[in-house]
Amino acid sequence: MDRVTGIKQLRVRGHIAVSHAVIGKACGWNILQAARAKTKAARAARKGGIEKVGAVLQSAWQKLSALMRASLLASTTRIHALVCPDPAAQH
Repeated sequence: MDRVTGIKQLRVRGHIAVSHAVIGKACGWNILQAARAKTKAARAARKGGIEKVGAVLQSAWQKLSALMRASLLASTTRIHALVCPDPAAQH
């Protein structure tokens, strides 16, 4: 993901700006993955018929939804840690 989006070279500073930039990069990466899945489905349709297209799209959708869930969970966890720091960890 870092090679495609350049997520390691963010040109912003501050927690809020960085989180917005990371979420934007993740959304862009998801759009690229969806386009890649659509291209793969079109190739499968040309090669072997419509049955393979459904299987390819379903597989791509499952992978994309799993990535989105993981991304949202990680973002939510990080935001929660920033907003509600653990008082025991501060001492």
